[in-house]
Amino acid sequence: MMSSASSIGKSGLKGFVEWWGSQLRECLPPQWRGGGHKGVIVSIGRNGRLEESVLDEIVASGAPKAGRFVGHWRRCEVRLALPEGGALSRLVLVPAAAVSDAVGLLTYEFDRLTPFNAAETAWVARPKEVVASGVGTMFSIVYAPNFVFENALSQLRERGLIPVGLVGRDERDEPVEIPLERPAARPRLALRIGVPVFCGALLAAPFAMQAVAMARVDGAIAALAPERARAEALRREISGYTAGQSAVTHERKSVGDIMGVLKALTETLPDDTFLTALTVRDRHVMAQGQTREAPQLIGLLEHRAGFANAAFSGPVTHSGDTNTDAFTITATAPN
Repeated sequence: MMSSASSIGKSGLKGFVEWWGSQLRECLPPQWRGGGHKGVIVSIGRNGRLEESVLDEIVASGAPKAGRFVGHWRRCEVRLALPEGGALSRLVLVPAAAVSDAVGLLTYEFDRLTPFNAAETAWVARPKEVVASGVGTMFSIVYAPNFVFENALSQLRERGLIPVGLVGRDERDEPVEIPLERPAARPRLALRIGVPVFCGALLAAPFAMQAVAMARVDGAIAALAPERARAEALRREISGYTAGQSAVTHERKSVGDIMGVLKALTETLPDDTFLTALTVRDRHVMAQGQTREAPQLIGLLEHRAGFANAAFSGPVTHSGDTNTDAFTITATAPN
C-alpha cells in the first residue's frame, strides 16, 4: 500500500524551527508556498515484489527518475517498506576508542556480527546509549539482506524510479529508515581533482595517526619516568629485604639456630645441671657440664627437647667434692 511519509523523532531546536516555518508558510498565498518534500512508502509483498497499480500511482505522482541530471531530484521520494521479518537488528557495543569511526568498525566486523557481510545487505547503525565507566557506546544495527528487496528494486528500475531508502523496525519495534545509495552525478572538475587528493590523504592518514599516537605514548612514558624510577628502587629495596631474610632462614636450617638450641637446653636440663662449654656447628651440638643425674640427660634431650642422636661422647666421671657427674654429650639440633 502507498501512504504519505511523515517526519519521525524531530525534537529540540531543529524541530521548533521546522514547526515555526510551517506555521509561517500557512500565512503565505498558496502560489507562494513551497510544495515541501512529499514522499511515498510502498510496501513490499511477501513474494518480494510490488503491486503494478501502486507503481503506476508513483509514476503519476512525480517520483524521482534516473536520468542525465541525476542531481536534479523531484520532490516526491520513494521508500520501500520491508515485509514483516525483512529487517533484522542487533545491539553491538562499540569501544570508546572506536566510537568516532563506528561505521568503519561495524563494516569491517559485519560478517562476524551478522550472518551476512556488509555488501550483501542494506543497513544503518544508530547509537543507543553510552555504557557506564566509559567502556563504549551501544549501537543498534538494523539491516535487511539484499534478496528481500532486490526484486522490488528491479521493478522500480524498469520504470526509471529511484528509491531513497528502506523502512523497517528495530529491536524495540520502532520504525527505522535504512538509506539506499543514490546514483552519483557526473563528476565535476573539483571532484576529479579532489578525489586523488583525498585518496592520498586517506593513504597517509594511518601513518599520520600512528605517528601522533606514538608521540602521545612517548610523552606518557616520559611523564611516568620519575614514578617508574621510584617504583623500581622500592622493588629493589623490598627484594633486598626478602633476600636477606631468605638467606638467614637458609643458614639457620643448614647451620642451626643457636638461640633455639640455648632455649631448648635451658628449658630441658634439670636445675642442678650447668654447662661449662657449648659448641654448635652445622647443627652438631656438643655440650660439656656437670649434673647430679647424668643418665637422665639423654632421654630428656631426645624426648623433651627434640634433639636427635644424643649420646655421651666420653665417660661420665663422678666428683666427690661436689657430688656431681662431669659429662660430655653430642647430639643433632632440631630443625
